[in-house]
Amino acid sequence: MSIPEPGRPAHDPLNLDQLSTTIYQHIKAHGAVLMKHERRGHSLTPTALVNEAYARLAGSSQTQFNNRTHLLAAAALAMKRILIEHARAHSRQKRGGADGSRRRHADWEALVNAVAKGSDHEALLDLDETLELLAAEDPQRGPRYVRMVELRVFGGMTNPEIAEVLDVSVGTVEKDWKWVKVRLKAILAGS
Repeated sequence: MSIPEPGRPAHDPLNLDQLSTTIYQHIKAHGAVLMKHERRGHSLTPTALVNEAYARLAGSSQTQFNNRTHLLAAAALAMKRILIEHARAHSRQKRGGADGSRRRHADWEALVNAVAKGSDHEALLDLDETLELLAAEDPQRGPRYVRMVELRVFGGMTNPEIAEVLDVSVGTVEKDWKWVKVRLKAILAGS
């Protein structure tokens, strides 16, 4: 996910108004990956997803980012929230307005693959619920673990990029990721 930004040092602060075509195209390409396998007639397009993410970022109190990696992380989180909201609305429509019971994923790899393919609204909801349980297990480190999953799954970020956003070492990300996968598998198995 490393994005070359011509003429801009990697750690130069970036204002949302300075969003370059290069970064916008990268975010849009990742949005297209997230939406690649959606059903025909889906109300969100990659462009609509990215534009909504941009609108949310522009409307937030944070419009200054440390660098492009932090901006990409914020965009990934915004896209995740939009997709989750869309999945919840779709699920309510499908169930006639009630959340009711639904099929749950029991396998972590299958769940992440379904989310990455964008083909399964239920997978998005399962991932969101699983991440909430992960965060609740450890109030101190849980939010960092959740952010790590969000950056990897929704942002397509590498370990060095995740480390930069979370302000930890790459070794910490690698160690935490192993632990997080074990915990997520256990959470899903207990569902």
